[in-house]
Order: sequence, then structure tokens, then C-alpha cells
Amino acid sequence: MPTLAPTRRGEPAATASGHIHTPPTMDVLQELKQQHTQIKGQFDKINGCHGEDRRAAVLQLREFMAAHEKFEEEILHPTARAQLPDGPKVVGARTDEEQQEKQLLSQLEGQLGNVDASEFNRIFQELRTRVFKHISAEESEEFTKLLRAMNKDPAIAQRMHKMGEQAHIKSSAFAQCEGECPHPVQCPKPEEERPRDVELTR
Repeated sequence: MPTLAPTRRGEPAATASGHIHTPPTMDVLQELKQQHTQIKGQFDKINGCHGEDRRAAVLQLREFMAAHEKFEEEILHPTARAQLPDGPKVVGARTDEEQQEKQLLSQLEGQLGNVDASEFNRIFQELRTRVFKHISAEESEEFTKLLRAMNKDPAIAQRMHKMGEQAHIKSSAFAQCEGECPHPVQCPKPEEERPRDVELTR
């Protein structure tokens, strides 16, 4: 699949197949927010799919979430923990949520043999609710506080950019999973309204 050229700050950065592309230099918080949008969109795909398409979409979600968590573990959380006055508390709450999400995702994978069953739907809806709440809390608290810190001290932003380059996130599932991930699924989105994205404000 062709890859779209890296975009300027604030613009979407995705491949033609819908996978997020992380440019080597980036606004790290904006890139993470774009990944959040991608993950929420994947949940909507799963909601609108059935059978093999739904199974493929769940496996793709697993790859997306693993790549995203790696990004946060290597760049976001260490910076927030070190630079924010309440960094350990803020990061601790988010990482606890991420562990709960991993457990639910593992339970969901255990139901892949019957993805249209009520038990699959129960676990899926619980996971979706937790992930959406986690994203909202992360963007409104951790992102916002880090953005304020970077505005006061540009060196923090420079360090985050450097960490982003060194992490080589562009090799993650978001950018290069075409050869390994399940086929991209194009399922109708459900009619229900999705929670609004949390906007970053300076």
C-alpha cells in the first residue's frame, strides 16, 4: 500500500490503508492524539462488523493498541513522570488503566471463536468504554499538563522530539503492518454517536 507523505503539524498522518504513519520529527502529543482517533475508529469498525471481518478487526485493534502503548511507554509517560509536579500520580493512574485494558483485550481474544456471541459483545463494550474513558483522561490531564510544561520550557519539547526519533515508532503496526496484520476491513460505522475528541488547548 502506498504511504502518504509526512504531514505538517496538526494534519492527519495516515497511510492509504488507514494505518497511522509517524514521521521522524513530530509534535509528539499531536501524533498520540491522532493515534487515539485511529484506535477509536477501529472500535467503531468492530461494532459494525460481523463474522470474519469482526475477527480481523479485533486482531488489527490489538496491533494498534500494542504499538500505541509502546509509544507512550517510551516517550510520553517517562517525560510526564519526570517533568510534572504530580507526574508519578498522573502516570500511575493511566498505566493502571492500561493494565486493565490489556486484561480485557486478552479476554476478548479468547472469544474470537464466536465473535457474534453475547459474551464477546459484553467484553467488547466494557473494553470500549474503558479505552474511551482512558483516552479522555489522558488527553485532558496528561497531555494538557505536558503541553503547559513545554510552553514554559521548550527544552522539554525538544527532548520529546528526540525521544520520538530514537524510538523508531514509524516501524510499528501503525505504519507498516500491511504484511502482517489482518486485511483492512471496511465495515459500516454504527449509528450511535461517538464521544467527542478532547481538544488540546494551549
